[in-house]
Amino acid sequence: MWVSASWRLTGAIGAMLVVVACTGGDAVNQTPSTSPSLSSPTTTSTLARPSSTNPGRAAIDLSNSIWVVHGLDGIRLDDGTLIWETQPFPAAIARDRQGGLVFTDSTGLWWFRAGDSQPMRVGRADDIYEVIAVARTAADPVALVWAAGPTFLSLSDGSSVKAPPNSPVEISQDLARLTWTADNGLSAWATEPEVERDTENQPSRILEPAHLVVADSQGVLVDIRIGDVDQAWATIHDFDGQRIIISLGPYEPAMPEESFLLVDLATGDAREIFRAAGTKATFVGADPDWRGPVVAP
Repeated sequence: MWVSASWRLTGAIGAMLVVVACTGGDAVNQTPSTSPSLSSPTTTSTLARPSSTNPGRAAIDLSNSIWVVHGLDGIRLDDGTLIWETQPFPAAIARDRQGGLVFTDSTGLWWFRAGDSQPMRVGRADDIYEVIAVARTAADPVALVWAAGPTFLSLSDGSSVKAPPNSPVEISQDLARLTWTADNGLSAWATEPEVERDTENQPSRILEPAHLVVADSQGVLVDIRIGDVDQAWATIHDFDGQRIIISLGPYEPAMPEESFLLVDLATGDAREIFRAAGTKATFVGADPDWRGPVVAP
């Protein structure tokens, strides 16, 4: 299940079957060589599907990848290679910050450790809703998941633990906003769009689309409009202190095709990397040792 900047849930269950029927056989789209603007991405080309999938026979190797996606057919590297078939929904994914991946689908919470040939299930489907991020601890990594609310689970055995002090995501009880904080102390979040509502309290007009905000301990460094009236919602999928994966989508329907952007705060570059529905993305490995200065996109 895909949820947008405020993790939109209304109507998403009903949209699942529609999305599977309409997009289940479509390929993910790859970025062109030129970098599109934030508000009007250029046309993208289509990634070719591999002739055969590799269902975990070889050890997972993310060393040549910058990001990984989890979509309707499984987990793919940034070059389009399908490395593991899954059973969405939800198609959520996060890096374990040790060279591996953590993901959730309809069968539960899974940990695909670096060097392993297949993932290990650490949570049952009826216990887990969606993985958001993973925090390092002195013992095993801890996954932040959303079930009836925010929950922290040890990846060693799936047991519930206290929130670690270095959680990369600050989350409210209603998931109204996710604030990501990297190892270098920078934080990033996407604002909710401002909308005009009709007499039935339904959104009738976009007044101001989402903004991308980046801040440090001294205050806000970047505050820019990231969306437009056609793609008013923005969702941050991962932030490593230097780069941000953020997707843009329309206010309705609940699970639309979205444009995924890669924003680099070291250069100010922002480019579309693919378009997809029902998909999440994450970087690989640990946060880079980058200290700025921040260049606004």
